[in-house]
Amino acid sequence: MDRDLQELKDLSAALGGDRSLVQGPGGNTSIKDDGGRMWIKASGTWLRQAEEKPIFVPLRHAAVMQAIEAGEEALPPEAILPGGLDGLRPSVETSLHALLPHRVVAHSHAVNTIAMAVQSNAEALLAERLAGLNWAFVPYCRPGLPLTQSVAEVVQQRRPDVLLLGNHGLVVGAESGEAAIALTYEVERRLAREARPAPARPGDDLPVGIEGNWRLPADGVSHAVAFDDGALKVARGGSLYPDHVVFLGHAIAVSDAPDTLADVPACVVPGEGVLLRDDLPAAADWMVHALSEVTTRLGPDDRLRYLTLDEEAELLNWDAEKYRQALSRKTA
Repeated sequence: MDRDLQELKDLSAALGGDRSLVQGPGGNTSIKDDGGRMWIKASGTWLRQAEEKPIFVPLRHAAVMQAIEAGEEALPPEAILPGGLDGLRPSVETSLHALLPHRVVAHSHAVNTIAMAVQSNAEALLAERLAGLNWAFVPYCRPGLPLTQSVAEVVQQRRPDVLLLGNHGLVVGAESGEAAIALTYEVERRLAREARPAPARPGDDLPVGIEGNWRLPADGVSHAVAFDDGALKVARGGSLYPDHVVFLGHAIAVSDAPDTLADVPACVVPGEGVLLRDDLPAAADWMVHALSEVTTRLGPDDRLRYLTLDEEAELLNWDAEKYRQALSRKTA
């Protein structure tokens, strides 16, 4: 076993096994070796399965950098080395991983980080908490090449080890997998906000009177948003980060009569719980879990910055995200 690849597997399984850091197929990791090769997670795969199945694609790092310099989002065929996964694409964040000079890069959707990164004054809030770390804040850009180009401007000025991505998540760079996971947890410790406790939803049955093609999420924590007025207000306001849009659409529906709603993937029934359409893949369960985790960490004084309708449309019309949605449905 290639030692670099095993190190990446160990990091990925640790990161993906903590749902406060990674939810479903979100997040991605990479490692660069001395021979010009970069291994990166395949789009739509799950980090938590890194030790169980092949989820990494080997790339020619120089070819990826050439694509970035040419302003091309699609990788040329010669960028993908033999030994890759047939039919699977490199992560949508490949260019970002290639751009950062660190040997190991780990991108997570850590809930405490997101609860800070969705605020319009996020950079000011972060300054005191992250003092002493080599960090930078990058305002929201669509993942992929636009985000990479924004990060490139930061990297040209200095070499941050921590990137806080507005309305998105956390990226850390380090020289080892152990150092990357330690830095991820250090940032989350500094940004920690205690989630408001919510009563446990009684039973595993649908609310009385609810019919149609609905099911309950796999995790009871997902229902917290239905029992917390503050979280419910935040959830009504719109979408706060890309994976919510990709797997759940715009602001989650809130209604006492979900059966009257057409083409809604998920619905919060106040005081009863969260419902998902029964044909949704497991990724949706993880997204409603993340929704409760983030919204119960936000308060009335927080100044939130929601994704705009144009930003949502940009995600939903992006071929890379359509591919990830299709793969998620296929592997459900």
